[in-house]
Amino acid sequence: MWRGPFNPDGYGLAFVSSNPTRYECAHRAAWRLAGREIPEGHVLHHECRNRACVRVEHLVAMTRREHNLLHRAPGDRCRRDHSDWYVYPSGRRYCRTCKAARNREWEQRQRERSHA
Repeated sequence: MWRGPFNPDGYGLAFVSSNPTRYECAHRAAWRLAGREIPEGHVLHHECRNRACVRVEHLVAMTRREHNLLHRAPGDRCRRDHSDWYVYPSGRRYCRTCKAARNREWEQRQRERSHA
C-alpha cells in the first residue's frame, strides 16, 4: 500500500525524479519502475480495486473505453440521479440531461449579458 501523499481521488502521489516539483500517480510510477510502458491511449486498472495499491501484479493496462465499461454499467446514474448517458467512441461519457441544463443556463447568462 502506498504510504505517501494522496490526490483527492485517493490515488497515491510520487515525485517524478526528472522533475521533483511534479507528481505522478504512484501506481503509474511503480508500473514504469518495473520496466513496463503504458501504451498510448491506455490507463492502468487496479484489479484489486484499491487505489492505494502499487503492486504491479495488481495492475492491468487497458483502453479508457474498456476501463469505463468495466466500472460503469449502463444503468449507472450521474451525480444528479439521471441515467441518460452519451458515450463517445473513446469511452468517455456525459449525462445528456445535465449537459442540456448547463447549456440552458449558459444561454440564459448570454441573454442577460446582451440585455445589460
